[in-house]
Amino acid sequence: LIKIILIIAVVLAALYVLSTQGRTGHPGLEALKGWKYAHRGLHDENLPENSMGAFRAALENGRKAAEEKMAKANKELLENHTTVTGNLQQVVSGLAQLNAGLAELNSGISQLEAGLAQLDSGIAAIDLMISLIDASILSTQQSLEMAVNSPFQNEYIISQLNAQLVQLQASREDYVSQKQELLDQRAPYDAQLKELYVTRSGLLAQKQELENNKAMLEDALAAIEAGFLELQSGQMEAQKQFAAAEAQIS
Repeated sequence: LIKIILIIAVVLAALYVLSTQGRTGHPGLEALKGWKYAHRGLHDENLPENSMGAFRAALENGRKAAEEKMAKANKELLENHTTVTGNLQQVVSGLAQLNAGLAELNSGISQLEAGLAQLDSGIAAIDLMISLIDASILSTQQSLEMAVNSPFQNEYIISQLNAQLVQLQASREDYVSQKQELLDQRAPYDAQLKELYVTRSGLLAQKQELENNKAMLEDALAAIEAGFLELQSGQMEAQKQFAAAEAQIS
């Protein structure tokens, strides 16, 4: 009998210890932290414990604390909103200036490319003329060789062919000189165009970076606006709870 009584006593003691531990792992406990609880009211020498006055004082003190906490959160959101909005405006302005610069740069690149295309067209036309002259020179040389080696040599024909050959060679040299002039004109165009390509590549990289920053700031602004809505909802819920509590003690 004594053993049974001891066992029952141990079991009751264990149950008591377990009952006083509480649910320490409950997920809702975090929401209860950071507050002061006046379960007997906010009492002092003028307001006794568990009196209606103490409960009203506790309710009013809790209301002020909640309002101060929400006002602080609202102020922080407003400051963050102002900062993020200002940064976003700077990024948008920077993008606008960058796009204007890119448009001007692309216009310059287009003009240079058109100039190069025109020079290349002229060079191609000269190359065609040189190839035609080369064909004429070859044909004239062959005709001259045949005239010189002919048993019926005609000095007049040989003289005419020599004159024609000299004229063709002079024309060829003239076209070669013109081609070189165009190539000399093309070189600075080509160098400048390559430089503009490099500049445009750098501006495009800057634009991508600004667009990434813009997206991040827009996400941050959306999160702040969501915070405003959440805070407003929390204020409305707190007002309902305070009103319900006030109704119970009035």
